[in-house]
This record gives sequence, C-alpha cells and structure tokens, in this order.
Amino acid sequence: MTFFCLNFKCLKLIPAALLAPMMLLGCDDGHIDDPVHVDSSKYFTVHFVATVTGLDDWDDFLMPVLAGYDGESQYSLIQKNITLTSTDDEQPDTLTLSRIPLTVTSVEVAVANVLRQRQATIFAYAIPEGHDPDVPIVVNVGPLDVSRFGAVNAAVFQGLSCFRCHQGDEPPAGLSLVADVARDNLVGVPSAKSPSQTLVVPGRADDSFLVKVITDGDDNVHYDHRPFFAGDDGARLRDIIKAWVNNIDE
Repeated sequence: MTFFCLNFKCLKLIPAALLAPMMLLGCDDGHIDDPVHVDSSKYFTVHFVATVTGLDDWDDFLMPVLAGYDGESQYSLIQKNITLTSTDDEQPDTLTLSRIPLTVTSVEVAVANVLRQRQATIFAYAIPEGHDPDVPIVVNVGPLDVSRFGAVNAAVFQGLSCFRCHQGDEPPAGLSLVADVARDNLVGVPSAKSPSQTLVVPGRADDSFLVKVITDGDDNVHYDHRPFFAGDDGARLRDIIKAWVNNIDE
C-alpha cells in the first residue's frame, strides 16, 4: 500500500534514501522568470509656460494650484502649489506638473481649498486622446492672472460666458464684462438698473449689487442670473466672488 504523509513528524520517519527523491520531485526545472517590468508610461508631464501675476493675493484656505482632474470629481487626482521659476516679472515662468496619472483628462491652474477641492478654474488644458505619455506636453499660456479677480474674471465673466451678452457699444445695463475692462466697470460703479446701489462695494460683498443679483435676484434686473450660480458648483463661484469683493481695499 502506498502511504503519503504531509505531517512533518511523519516525514521524520521516512528513511533518507526515500526522502531525497521526493524532495527532488518538488523542485522546478531551474527556469527563472523574467522580472516584472514596471511601466513608466503610467504617468505623464505637463509644462505651462506663462507670465504669472497675482500669486500673493490669497490666504492659506484658498490658493491657486496646478492640478489634474479626471472630469468626474471636483477633487484633484494630483496637485501642487504654484511656484515661480523666474525672478523677472516680465519673463515667463514654467509651471510643471509631473507624474500625472493617465486617468487625468485635464490639467488646470485652479483655485482649490485645503481639502484639494476645486473652487474655480483659471486656465484649463484638455489632455488630447492618444497622447504619448513619454513626451511632455508644453502649453504656451501667455499672461496668466491668478489673483482673486483673475479667478473671478476667468471662471465667471469669461468661463460662464457673461461677456457674450455684456459686451459691445451698448451692453445690457450698460455693463461690459469683457476681460480687460470688467474690473473697472464694476468696482465703485453705480448700477444702471438701481442707481442708488453700487455694483461692487470694496470690502463689502453683502452690500454689492452684483452679489445681490446672483444670490437673491432683483426686480430691477430684467434677466434672472441666479440659474448660472445654482447647485454646489454655483455656490463655490459665488464664494469666490464674495472673497474677491471682501478683499478689495476700501
């Protein structure tokens, strides 16, 4: 009768002459598998070349960052604070984000809170499909205002396309929100629809007609702007506007 025993105590009872062939049967043929290859193409790099201004206009709770997003969440998959590479204000800086996961679909200069949640997008670059991850992406951005107003201008007045209506020689309510004139047309300027109120009162968001229109609406304004600021995304944009107004020197 053939007897197999897997118990260690039992093995000690098997004569050495019989044990040796059994041990040989447990060995492989001497072949060693090739080491597992770690694919470095799981990540890629993006360089933004830009002349950056307004970086010192923020606090520790909200800040402009360089970040990667997957198109589904407001939380970044990868993120770093913006640091300048040039000491000359007129020379461009290179903002580099490396080791970006392939699941990232856009790399942005964004305003984020301490939880890495995006509050507003200042500049965004959509990653092209089929790009070679071994080849760094270089994007020439040009002038890039990352100040509080720069964020409002990019994310709201331009990002929500407010300027498409508020432009030209006779814009609605006499208010042009084209990028290079929007600030001057808002701060300290009386509302054409409600002359007793000021569009943006420096340092006082709650007293500013602009904030009232996007938050509570106003019977003097023909078009209801509140739907543009609905939901969580809209609330974050309102907060960015309020933060800008409250930090304007009176």
